[in-house]
Amino acid sequence: MSLCAFCRLPVGEHALYCHRCGNTLSSRASTISYGSFTRRAAALAIDYAVLSFAVSPIALQVPVGEGPLLNVLFLKLAATVPFTQLLSVFYHALLNASPWQGSVGKHLLGLRVTSYAHVRLKWKASFLREILRIASILSYGVGYLWAIRDARHRTFHDMLAKTVVVRAAPNHPRGGHPQI
Repeated sequence: MSLCAFCRLPVGEHALYCHRCGNTLSSRASTISYGSFTRRAAALAIDYAVLSFAVSPIALQVPVGEGPLLNVLFLKLAATVPFTQLLSVFYHALLNASPWQGSVGKHLLGLRVTSYAHVRLKWKASFLREILRIASILSYGVGYLWAIRDARHRTFHDMLAKTVVVRAAPNHPRGGHPQI
């Protein structure tokens, strides 16, 4: 058992990162391929397309009045935004804690959400990450843009929830282990 040089927490011999502060503990950690900002943004776009498709039957039932068709459709979709965001929290939390370790968009683009120890998230940790994701949204996107600057491409909600998004090994049918 060794100690983290930054926070002095006891850590396992094979740990890549300290699970308390996120400090890099091993040279092996630098060889993992993390999900880039653009790949993560594309995955989020796919996820919102899936969610919009799921919510559209409900949106069509929302009464908004008369007017040009595009305006009416826009108002109907806008009226469902709070519901879509709530659905998004549960959608991402369930799929991040699933064997896929990520949403449909992340799965299609070969990304996985893991803890600092590179293990699958438990339901509570995944739900906490999604609640914290709201802070990244409410900060006018600064929480997401932080991933451009961070060496491991972590967003605010990743740092607060102590998670990382890694590129999955391409030759494994369910994503395999992080590329090392």
